[in-house]
Amino acid sequence: MNKTLRQLAPLLLAFLLGLLAPQAAFASNTNCSSSQMPWSPAVAANLRVTSDVGFAVPGSDTFNTITINCTSNWSSGEGTVCAGGGNHWSLVPSSEVITPSAYPGVYTTTGMPPGIGYQLLDPAGNSLPLDGYGRHDLGVAIATGTMTVPVHLRLVKISNPVAATTFTLAMAMSCTSNEWANKSRSGSTINFQLSINAVTQTCSMSVSDLQVVLPQVNTASFSGAGSAAGGKSSTLDFQCDANANAKVNFTDATDPANAGDTLKLLGGSTATGVGVRLMVEGTPVALSPNEAFHSGGTELALQNTAATAALKQIPFSAQYVQTGSSVTPGSVQARSLVNISYN
Repeated sequence: MNKTLRQLAPLLLAFLLGLLAPQAAFASNTNCSSSQMPWSPAVAANLRVTSDVGFAVPGSDTFNTITINCTSNWSSGEGTVCAGGGNHWSLVPSSEVITPSAYPGVYTTTGMPPGIGYQLLDPAGNSLPLDGYGRHDLGVAIATGTMTVPVHLRLVKISNPVAATTFTLAMAMSCTSNEWANKSRSGSTINFQLSINAVTQTCSMSVSDLQVVLPQVNTASFSGAGSAAGGKSSTLDFQCDANANAKVNFTDATDPANAGDTLKLLGGSTATGVGVRLMVEGTPVALSPNEAFHSGGTELALQNTAATAALKQIPFSAQYVQTGSSVTPGSVQARSLVNISYN
């Protein structure tokens, strides 16, 4: 009997080691770090929400670039991709309930005030929707070494009314089920600190999609880059509440980062070497990148000092502008966003 036991013992020991070895090599989820996290940005305090449903809350855009460093151990045991077949850094809302709004890429979570949603955007200004795993894919692949991950959040008004409140929108950055951006979930959080003021004295455009038809011109009307032709006058009409005090700027819908004074053509245009410029009182309108105020763009006063609501107008004109060394004939379409902010 003793001899039999001595023969079985080595076999039993080998069997136990076989079970324990894979566990010892399994990844720990703590192989990446970032000195910038946890991050608690304070979105512009006392944001004033306009009456325009479906539009971004002026001043609510929050940007940062998070630098993350991962050791070569990040992929050991779990493979080289994140759960769900991807390998990108993602933001995952901490709330258990995430609800899509009626507006593409805009969501609400538990604790957010009624009437307000959030939107995450990529560097080109495109919304980052939730995927099937409840995360916003930030588009940056996890890898050994140093990575930079852009984060851009904005608030959007999705319904009326909006109450004045403060709240925190919490998210965590991870390569889901593989790695946290900074060692742990608590270390990888972003807590957007938000403060909302409801504005009762507002202005809204009487026509939400105003179209201005420019006259046809001959390419010979242009004399070189910067020359203009074919102007057309119009007005922006606003219905303003009593004692409303606001300002207006303009953003290029084709290229939101455009800080010049010429709108770029929409994709359906067939003409080349030309753009469209807006003018107010004979002066070119400087465009405001990414709908931001105080960014160098032209800001126009929009006020109603009366004790009752009134129609307010901003006269403007539009004209063709040569942007290239030559102009080729064709159709021209450009679009500007009209942004309203309140003082």
